[in-house]
Amino acid sequence: MKRMLCSLGLALCAGSASPAAASAAVGDQLLFNRGFEAAADATNTAPAGWTAGTWSTAGPTPPTVTFTWASDAHTGNRSARVEVSGYTDGDSKWVPDPVKVSGGAYYTFSDWYKSNASTAVSVYYETDTNADGVTEGHWANLFSGIPAASEWTQYRTGFTMPAGAIRAQFVHLIARNGWLQTDDYSLTEEGRSLAPIILAMHDWGTGRLKRQQKTSGIRAQPRGHSTAAARQASARHSG
Repeated sequence: MKRMLCSLGLALCAGSASPAAASAAVGDQLLFNRGFEAAADATNTAPAGWTAGTWSTAGPTPPTVTFTWASDAHTGNRSARVEVSGYTDGDSKWVPDPVKVSGGAYYTFSDWYKSNASTAVSVYYETDTNADGVTEGHWANLFSGIPAASEWTQYRTGFTMPAGAIRAQFVHLIARNGWLQTDDYSLTEEGRSLAPIILAMHDWGTGRLKRQQKTSGIRAQPRGHSTAAARQASARHSG
């Protein structure tokens, strides 16, 4: 894991700017070359905006990993494929250029994939909590049981960026023997998450009710008993 964190950290710090790196509005696509159609350079051997990433602690006998800019695709003419054999540990994936993110905002990620083994999706993000230019890298594993699929299948998930997050990379990875092929990625910001607001409102309402009950001396009655008690009181007064 340490080796992967270092390599992705370098990619985030030294990665070249892409059109997606500019400020984007809510709902805009954040990834550059998300369908793998554009070439990185005139050699036409790799997709622009993407890097082959793999790590292992197996020392002199790491797994064999083959990255391919494939000529079959979900849409268009290109996709990205990674194949692993002799697996021991670690994972392998195509890594997109980092994109700017905002802490507290919710992001929706999806892609289309085929594979002959279970795969996973994770997000690497950097935070600058003190706004002093000193960043820290973090991993969040979003789902690790994405089933194999012989036909193109869409996977979708979401993630609320923690406070202080400034850059992120979502990756679809394989961590076992087998192959994974991906295409037509999507990453959009959906705006601020309402979860903290809803939780705060719930806590405020619960606390206010408890304070009122304590002040008035009223105790909450078990559900189902209040109606019966009201009927008994009404019967006594009417009699």
